[in-house]
Amino acid sequence: MLAEWNDSFSVGLATIDDQHKILFGIINKLNHGIMESRGRQTLGWVLEELVDYAAVHFKTEEDLMRLHSYPDLAEHKGQHDTMNMKLMEFQKRYKAGQEDISLEVLMELIDWLHEHMGGSDSKLAPYLGEKGVR
Repeated sequence: MLAEWNDSFSVGLATIDDQHKILFGIINKLNHGIMESRGRQTLGWVLEELVDYAAVHFKTEEDLMRLHSYPDLAEHKGQHDTMNMKLMEFQKRYKAGQEDISLEVLMELIDWLHEHMGGSDSKLAPYLGEKGVR
């Protein structure tokens, strides 16, 4: 497994942690597809799953931040927007045959996810926890 979840990644909110686990799973599915030499079409479907689920996850966090008047919403959302644009641009290039899904690409994504979880999400979680979000 390339991106293995462990409790050190937990932000302490089941809602967010569960979605992070799903993101890890999709990244591992992409890695497995690469290792098994799955075709571009199959990898493209998994990449689409990643792009779509990342958008769902970002929306979940942003909705919670709005609902509870999180003071750093704009900065946090900006990080989501940047990653979302990168994912969509990569997907566009992949579909056009201009890019391949590589271990390097997956590691970059994992690094961003770790950094985001350990930074912005770890600051968000206590705030939401105080507001009763679990």
